[in-house]
Amino acid sequence: MPVVAARVNNQDVVIITENGRKVVPIKPICDALGIAFESQYVKLKEDEFLSSTIMLSITVAADGKEREMVCLPIEYV
Repeated sequence: MPVVAARVNNQDVVIITENGRKVVPIKPICDALGIAFESQYVKLKEDEFLSSTIMLSITVAADGKEREMVCLPIEYV
């Protein structure tokens, strides 16, 4: 279950515990900072180190529906 970790520009940033590991969805951070998620996702996939840390996680979005979210382990955010 997601836990609100902080607020960035009046938007919640959550931490998800999955298989005992804490991960952070990237899109809400991009939204809060006003930057395009798509270009940041491309940069993550192209990064030699971070590309191996990207995870896909199912979480409940703000609209109450389950969504697949691109996440990074909390220690890399």
